[in-house]
Amino acid sequence: ADTADTNKPIVATDTATGLPKGSAAARDRLLMENGCSLTETQPWDAAFPACVAYKNCNPLYPVVWCATTGMGHSNGGMYSSKGFWKFWSGLSP
Repeated sequence: ADTADTNKPIVATDTATGLPKGSAAARDRLLMENGCSLTETQPWDAAFPACVAYKNCNPLYPVVWCATTGMGHSNGGMYSSKGFWKFWSGLSP
């Protein structure tokens, strides 16, 4: 997610229902389902400074959130290519 993405903002409201939508709403749902803290985070990896890992998640279901700045609506650069792989390859089978 990028703070400068005006096409798909991180925080948005569905005009038809008034419910939250966007990547922040999806993240918050995962935090609740995975038993994570909604507010406590720690740095995830120094190579990905825009990313944080949420604390207290079920160890089998970690949540890492990356909120970049200045990339707008894009493919996420190294965050989507190298960052995704680092996260996925660290999951238990």
